[in-house]
Amino acid sequence: MRFLALVAIVGCNFSTKLSTPGDGDSAVDAMPDAPPPSALVKFTSITSTTTQLRPGLYGIELSATLRNELPNPITDLAVTLTFSDGTSNRAADFRWRDVDAREMVMTQQPQMIGSNQEAIYRFKIDALPWAVPPGPITINGAATFLDGTTPLSASSSATPLALPFATFGSIVVNSVTDELDLDTQICLREALVLAVAQGGLDRIVFDPTVFPPAAPVVTLLSDGLGEIGLSQDVVIDGRGAGVILAIDNSWENDNRYALEISNGNVVISGLTFKNFGYSYENEDLSTNNCGSNTMHDGGALRINNGQLILEGNTFEDPDVGERNCFAASIRLEGGTRHRILNNTWTNQSMDAIYVDSSTLEISGNVMNAGNNTAKTDECIFIATQGGAPLWITNNICVDQEYSAVIAGGTDAGALFVVNNTFVRNGLADLSAVRRSGNRAITLRNNVYVGNNPAAIALDNNGTGFNVAYESHTGSPLFTGSSSSATVANIISPGNPALVDSNGATRAALTPLSASPLVGSGVDFLDVNGRTPNHYNGSGPERGAVELP
Repeated sequence: MRFLALVAIVGCNFSTKLSTPGDGDSAVDAMPDAPPPSALVKFTSITSTTTQLRPGLYGIELSATLRNELPNPITDLAVTLTFSDGTSNRAADFRWRDVDAREMVMTQQPQMIGSNQEAIYRFKIDALPWAVPPGPITINGAATFLDGTTPLSASSSATPLALPFATFGSIVVNSVTDELDLDTQICLREALVLAVAQGGLDRIVFDPTVFPPAAPVVTLLSDGLGEIGLSQDVVIDGRGAGVILAIDNSWENDNRYALEISNGNVVISGLTFKNFGYSYENEDLSTNNCGSNTMHDGGALRINNGQLILEGNTFEDPDVGERNCFAASIRLEGGTRHRILNNTWTNQSMDAIYVDSSTLEISGNVMNAGNNTAKTDECIFIATQGGAPLWITNNICVDQEYSAVIAGGTDAGALFVVNNTFVRNGLADLSAVRRSGNRAITLRNNVYVGNNPAAIALDNNGTGFNVAYESHTGSPLFTGSSSSATVANIISPGNPALVDSNGATRAALTPLSASPLVGSGVDFLDVNGRTPNHYNGSGPERGAVELP
């Protein structure tokens, strides 16, 4: 039923926006040029299902009620939120989404309120890993609207929502050396041991005088101490510091991970993981890309239970040769509702992400092969989805030897691939998107440039493929018969008019203002909005980048 409902909303005129990384609407200076306020249009209540905040708390539900006491209906409403600790604007510590099918917020926000009537606006909010005291955080509403033809602003609530911070521990990493002696010089491994001893949620940060952001410092993990285990609620926040976790070839064939999560809610932000491909078995791939056809352990991170959020990290294997086709930097083997957000993979020796459990979204990431296009097979390999929907949105995947996304498994989870940009994938073969099994796939607003032999590899005559508002350049849309696929509103521009179609970054793959991708997509998600519940222009862009 969930899949059918989501397909049904494709034609609705939702007011959303997609743009650069951040994965949510920004409330920073939410109404900097707001028109005059009206005391007769005001927020009467702001409510939340959450009573306390903590860093790294994603998907908070919030509702704002706006009342119109003018004698006329008000129209063209644009509603946003403000965040303050009483002295400072704290909006940079939070982001929000209003109309977003990933979060089951699928009803268009009201655009008209009658005289002496009110409307409720629903939001999902993320408290980012760096959202910390002072508090409480005061959340209020802000809105612009038209009274006839006169632009006005709403008055904020006299009783805004005030959310205090829950108690959590804070641990500072001040040592580069990976050891386990628990003296006053604390490395990441020791910080995690201390977090277990303290109990409850802990936030681990890095001393910027030891890890200067302008000159990142390498912590080389000890082969003797092995992988680091996590089993508790923890936020590891490298933002504002320069932190590189690395291993060397002493780990070769160790079949271990940098971090292995067995339980807890784990948030990791702002770290660089380097050369963790060394720990995966090094096989002879000269005649077979899959070597022994064995899935070994090894890579940057594995989760077996709990919940993982990766936000704004970097993964690279510049010194590691290619591993077999089952290798993956991130292995999601258990747990539920993981989020992989705004990370960068480059120069990898393996796939970026292997999905074998319930994962809510993989959004805003950049995955490019870097200097060696023969080392990486796929960006995202899906084995199963744990029976849950998976959203792959706003990603850029470039120069993979095989596919950007391979959808496997036969569980009931629907797959939604929306507003991504896939460039020069299938260098050896197999197209940008393909599947193994009969999983239903919904594709919307994706841009394909120069993929081989096509954008999408169909099987079973396209049964289960729901494809609309796609753009393909330089190769056909499909391989195989599409007689049973649902296909609509496809464009095939000879030139998609990107800043640089030969590039591999978000900036290079941004559409020019005259691009046929601009304004020609369909409303589906709210990703990275910069103004309240709006995209700019006549419609959202196709692809991963929305113009400001």
